[in-house]
Amino acid sequence: MAQADSGRLSNLLKSVQEYIREINDNLLEESPEDNLFDAGTTTIRFQHQGFGGLTISGDEAKRYRLILRDLHQGVVDKGDEHTSPRYIENHLEAAILKAIDPPGLAKQPFDARLKSAISDLRTSLQIEPTAWQIYTEVAGISRAGLPFTVGPITFHLGGDTFAAERVAEWSVMQAQTLNPFEAESLASRASSRVLPPNTRRACLRRQR
Repeated sequence: MAQADSGRLSNLLKSVQEYIREINDNLLEESPEDNLFDAGTTTIRFQHQGFGGLTISGDEAKRYRLILRDLHQGVVDKGDEHTSPRYIENHLEAAILKAIDPPGLAKQPFDARLKSAISDLRTSLQIEPTAWQIYTEVAGISRAGLPFTVGPITFHLGGDTFAAERVAEWSVMQAQTLNPFEAESLASRASSRVLPPNTRRACLRRQR
């Protein structure tokens, strides 16, 4: 992910901070369900494990979309690097939930939670880019000549050994970003998709 201009990012995060504070103030003044059933009301719901969930609607939902758009435009792509809108949205949602604390379990006061949430969001938006490899099954390719490469794509013979090696590599790379439960769950799903070694199938790898 390309790093955003520090001054511009600071201004964007200031807007996020003001927005979160307004959401919190509104939750204290009225029920979050007040406008959910009005005709034509825009409603956005999101939740994150450990932080609870939240529903926003009406003007708050519209402003959420504007802030998300501005954040994405503010983190400028450079060269081959690409900033996923969903990545930014995930971290924006997390910042809102950390500060608002829907479950009501936080020991810190709102201002302290808000400051910490904005700091975490800044860190997430300034993280250095990482390389990804994408594997998918393809059929109709002869075993002869494997592996071979066409442009950025490499074709390998699939099988239990190849799949197990990729899962092992993947698990090591993900260990720094996933908690143990998530890593074990995703590794299990990946290992369950190994290709039978006696079939004429190949595994496609694309380096981005």
